[in-house]
Amino acid sequence: MANLATRAHPPWEDWASMTIGMLILISPWATQSGDLGYATLNAVLVGCLVIMAGWLELAWLEFMAPQIWEEWVELALGLWLVISPWIFGYSQLFVPTAAHIVLGGLVAVLALLELRQDRAITARPSAS
Repeated sequence: MANLATRAHPPWEDWASMTIGMLILISPWATQSGDLGYATLNAVLVGCLVIMAGWLELAWLEFMAPQIWEEWVELALGLWLVISPWIFGYSQLFVPTAAHIVLGGLVAVLALLELRQDRAITARPSAS
């Protein structure tokens, strides 16, 4: 088990990812656009995947060995959510489009922050 001093980023970032994932998950109903078919399914799937990636980071993967694939997955999911209004054809609806741009942007920015922190840890020479 890795000690907390070798963790690449603090746990609050994983909790923030899971919280944003939950907001993505409920966004179709919070924005009253739950009847958009594939757009709703997309938001539910992306939200669940962001929650799962954050949970995996928090629960065990980072304690065993630092992993960066979770951050890359979160970055891809965030960027996908940002462009999804145009992919699924609901970009003319302001509220769900704005919600997905903001939430996807937050996921992407948080993933980039975590990747930057991971790179700083791996670039640091070990004290052996």
